[in-house]
Amino acid sequence: MKVTLIDTHTHLDFADFDADRAQVLDNCLALGVQRMVVLGVYQRNWQRLGELTEANPSLYAAFGMHPVYIDEHRTAHLNELGDWLTRLQRHPQLCAVGEIGLDYYVEQPDRARQQALFDAQLQLASDFNLPALLHVRRSHADVIATLKRHRPK
Repeated sequence: MKVTLIDTHTHLDFADFDADRAQVLDNCLALGVQRMVVLGVYQRNWQRLGELTEANPSLYAAFGMHPVYIDEHRTAHLNELGDWLTRLQRHPQLCAVGEIGLDYYVEQPDRARQQALFDAQLQLASDFNLPALLHVRRSHADVIATLKRHRPK
């Protein structure tokens, strides 16, 4: 029996991979990783994420706003996220909204802003019938409570 390997959590859109991204992708494919999900974490990389997945059929995109980067996120970015999801909603390589969630590990987390952002992105995932890829660090109870509120009726 042949096992299909899928890396469900990569950040290949980060500039850290600019020098060797092609080699990393080749190595993954050579080792049997057939698909990889690239999770968007902030608005400034969404264009790169879109271009990267468009250029490589083994990559799948998830667009989102990570709670660790809360200070970078703006209200307008939620509208822009909705625009990206609208444009790509029928694209076979759009696979989720993510990486989203709550992170209480960071020093003095702005829990209210994180929660509002998490709620809004879960609503987008629901609106577009997409899975949500979660980031949960020291926030399990609040994430579970949030997911219960967003559970389909």
